[in-house]
Amino acid sequence: MFVVTMREGKAPKDLPVVIFSKGRFLAEVWVKSSARPSLLGEITTTIGRHNILIKNIMAYTAGNVGNAFILIDCTNMTCRAEDLIRDLRSIDGVTDVAFFAPSHYGYVYEVFGFPLTTSNKEEVMIMRTKSFTRMLDGIRAYFGSAGDAFLWYLAREGGANTAEWFIEELEGLGVVDRIKFHLDTLFSVGWGRFELAKFDEESRVIEIVVKDCLEVLHSKGAYSEPRCIFIRGYLTGALSKYLNRDIRLEEVKCEGKGDPYCLFIGHF
Repeated sequence: MFVVTMREGKAPKDLPVVIFSKGRFLAEVWVKSSARPSLLGEITTTIGRHNILIKNIMAYTAGNVGNAFILIDCTNMTCRAEDLIRDLRSIDGVTDVAFFAPSHYGYVYEVFGFPLTTSNKEEVMIMRTKSFTRMLDGIRAYFGSAGDAFLWYLAREGGANTAEWFIEELEGLGVVDRIKFHLDTLFSVGWGRFELAKFDEESRVIEIVVKDCLEVLHSKGAYSEPRCIFIRGYLTGALSKYLNRDIRLEEVKCEGKGDPYCLFIGHF
């Protein structure tokens, strides 16, 4: 049995995808550079010197190369875009700069970063939670119980595939630590707050507690029975890989039916 301490986010993690701000002159600047400590600070200082507000920034290094994708508010800028590009290029270590502004004021979207990756190699995608849950609800509405089965099998394959990746990357970790790592990454990508509440090898029981579960995030208390079929399938696939055996996973509590958290209990 573990002491359950749910992770708490310190602030919303706003991804640099799209920004709407009526009447504002919004743009993006991309800066490629060497991976030198303090270089990002010089880049942002240069932008600020022209009275440009940074709305969002995503920066990373891979090997000896750094990339920064910066969404900016240029409404009160004190220079031309050409001057900003020139000043950024003059910074020691900067090797390339690009600037983009939409044809209309009031919005900007990220255009320089593709494909989207994590760990500098694994391609990922981003989707609004409301769009995702609308898709799930649509499948259920059209196909009924067959839709539930489809979602479970679909998610099981996704969970198993991700577990295979983590097993390869986390070669030195034991089963419990791998499971905890996987649950923490689900928190990182916004699926909810997952905690391993119990892992008993003697009784072969595992319990996972979830708060703010993606599948019912916008419909808490709206249902009369557990609703997180997609999440249950995903966890089933992942846990089966980590334990190297098929497991049976049941959702016995669900935020969707008014419980304070979702509780998944598995037997292996």
